Amino acid sequence: MGFAGPVGDGAGVRGWRALADLALPLTCAGCGGPGSRWCPGCADLLARELLPGVVTGRLEGVPVLAAGDHTGALRRLVTAYKDGERRDLRPLVARVLVRPLTVAVGPREGVPLVVAPSRGATRRQRGDSPVADAVRAATRLLPGTRSSVADVLRVSGAVRDQTGLGRAARAANLAGRVRVRPGWEPPAGPVWLVDDVVTTGATATASVEALRAVGCTVAGVVSATRVL
Repeated sequence: MGFAGPVGDGAGVRGWRALADLALPLTCAGCGGPGSRWCPGCADLLARELLPGVVTGRLEGVPVLAAGDHTGALRRLVTAYKDGERRDLRPLVARVLVRPLTVAVGPREGVPLVVAPSRGATRRQRGDSPVADAVRAATRLLPGTRSSVADVLRVSGAVRDQTGLGRAARAANLAGRVRVRPGWEPPAGPVWLVDDVVTTGATATASVEALRAVGCTVAGVVSATRVL
């Protein structure tokens, strides 16, 4: 297990996380019960919360597709995976994402997916990109040729943590701050933006605007959960 280097760099963060996984007892991320990553009871709750269809809305003139609302077991799953360092839940998050991705991609093959950005400080602190990793895992579960996944959106400049901010404050915080990584070649066809949760739509809106600014056609937004 290699995790030499500064504690704050990517390799160091991943190494210490792996060591902690070995040392800590296995608990359910949904209820805290011992012995499993996601217990049968929470699995039953999650199955009931995933809607037969896909929750839809609209943002920036494009559809928003989500597997369910940001509540209950579904919310606990997504939050534990991304913010609670429970990367062992990636296969389950990927299966949740497959539902709206299947609707978005349909029978077409190789549809480009672009991952919504995190703040630079957040990316550095985590040492990885959990949403991008879950999206890549989800594409392996889709039928046909695997869709490409581009983790090319970045938040530039000083922005506040979005947690606790209202709709207007979130929009102002990110206005003009999302950029496409220099050197990325936009695909010829439409792309789908993918995130773990669409809350007020501020990140998705800024991301759609950034993609359009470099010539992308955005077909819509896919997320595991939504608050909109």
